[in-house]
Amino acid sequence: MNELKPYTAFSEVYDATMKNVPYAVWAEYIYNILSEFGVSSENRILEIACGTGSLYLILKNIYYNLYALDISLEMLKKLSQKGGKNLLAADMKKLPFGKNTFKAIISTHDSINYMLKKTNLDEHFCETSRVLEPKGYYIFDASTEYNVINNYHNKTFKEKHKDIVFNWKNFYDFSSNEIVSTLEFQKKKEKTAKNIKEVNYSALKMSDPVFEIHRQKIYHRDEIIDSAYKNGFYLLKNAADYVYKKNINKAQLLVYIMQKK
Repeated sequence: MNELKPYTAFSEVYDATMKNVPYAVWAEYIYNILSEFGVSSENRILEIACGTGSLYLILKNIYYNLYALDISLEMLKKLSQKGGKNLLAADMKKLPFGKNTFKAIISTHDSINYMLKKTNLDEHFCETSRVLEPKGYYIFDASTEYNVINNYHNKTFKEKHKDIVFNWKNFYDFSSNEIVSTLEFQKKKEKTAKNIKEVNYSALKMSDPVFEIHRQKIYHRDEIIDSAYKNGFYLLKNAADYVYKKNINKAQLLVYIMQKK
């Protein structure tokens, strides 16, 4: 079995796997918050870890100067094929922009949890603060331990999408607060009258199963707030799952609305 970088093979089935994610709800919440703080359609906005662009494609109809970046070239290629513009491949700990470039930054779907060390978290907040305008806004979410324990720990998800069989195994390490997800991909085979042949699959070009290992760190709320504060932010409010008046203690994604000092 061959190991690939995260979101290489996953990019091929990502949209199908995430089809039930309420991106429209997230977009409406983000729009309402940004509007409340005076962010307009003309302001420059950055989406970090945009993936295949499900949220980006909604927001670009509102914000004319929307930029997006992701570390995965495969994910960006999918977004580009959908008509995405102003796309960059970059690490969220080292943003390729100058100081005071954006009025607001957004990052969703627990992307911040991919920073496995507190120092990585500090680097990320330092960079987002640097590229934000004074008094600019950063809206992001983080997966919670409540979410991991109830929905992922010791669970395996099996799916079939097009010509790919996809197994997703998850384990949460309570001592390190890391969730390790092993994603295995296998080409299905077609039966014909005379023989069995492999389905043609040019994107992965694999004859054997391939896998990706995704590691995420679950941070306590106070750790995130502390890191953000040290690097130029203060917390305006928290929300649960992009829904108003929901108990944040049972949030799957805890949403942070922060402002640059």
